[in-house]
Amino acid sequence: MSGEDSVLPLIAVVFSLHPAVHSTLYGLGASASPHGIELAQRLVYADHLVPDDAELLRGCRRLLYEVYHDELQWSPNADAHTQFALDHDNSLFMDRYDESAVWIAVFSPTHGRVVACARLIAGALAAGATDHDLPDLDMLGYELCPNELRDWVRDIGAANVSEGQRLAVAKEFRSLNMPLHMYHLGALPFIDPAWDVLYAPEGAMFISVGHRRMHELARLIGGTDMKDAEMRYEPDSEALPIVTFANGNVPADVSAQLQRLREQEQKMRPALPLVPNAVPLPSLQKYVVSLPTDPLPTALPAATRRHTRESHSLLRRLQRYLK
Repeated sequence: MSGEDSVLPLIAVVFSLHPAVHSTLYGLGASASPHGIELAQRLVYADHLVPDDAELLRGCRRLLYEVYHDELQWSPNADAHTQFALDHDNSLFMDRYDESAVWIAVFSPTHGRVVACARLIAGALAAGATDHDLPDLDMLGYELCPNELRDWVRDIGAANVSEGQRLAVAKEFRSLNMPLHMYHLGALPFIDPAWDVLYAPEGAMFISVGHRRMHELARLIGGTDMKDAEMRYEPDSEALPIVTFANGNVPADVSAQLQRLREQEQKMRPALPLVPNAVPLPSLQKYVVSLPTDPLPTALPAATRRHTRESHSLLRRLQRYLK
């Protein structure tokens, strides 16, 4: 089996319905190794494999409904300035920033759906203002937003700031370290001059995090907690840490963390690697449908041959089940 045969193709699209933003596609590949997916811009996909921007946004809204509403049981305050709206008939989670935000959507042509998403509300694209010198960013519009965050935004400059939100990953894709790649992709519009209006290499992004593991991940890739500042969306809601990222540092910090994951994964492998794809990705087995046809080398240690045969046997049983 060739290396390409063992890779599940994914297409990351950075897009917006805002007229100043043009969609850009990045090819990704998901392999059967624990460190997950790799950015692979060398992979080129025809546009017809990807839905248009409006349909991609609809796919993001469906995934958010699936994760935020169905799984996390979140019922947002419909009276909040964010103007949340839930379309239960069509399973869509929406708000007033959807059509002006910059979205990162990971689309699986194999599954025909958006399998991961996140969005950025960019100060450079923000309509109106919540204050005379502040952009219309979501967190800034809440009464309990700390003044430390407002001052930080003023210092960085409205056109150089973005707010990260709405990270969601489909259950069957959560073994792929997807949040790392979402952070990476989210920084690209701000460090690549080709993005023009969003280009702000000296700028920064901020997020609020309500999950301990996501907070740890944000720190691992260079995020900095805002001192003496926490975000409360409602008077009785949990106080959430605010984490900031320097745009120019994100790709390097993400790459370093992925390298650490690769090194950890290599240490866990046996001295002689098993046949590629002997252990398929969880919940993606339907894509892995072929087995190596070459006989096992007799020079392999007996334990490795036995382990490999057991993996082949498991795959065959799995294939019969999936047919």
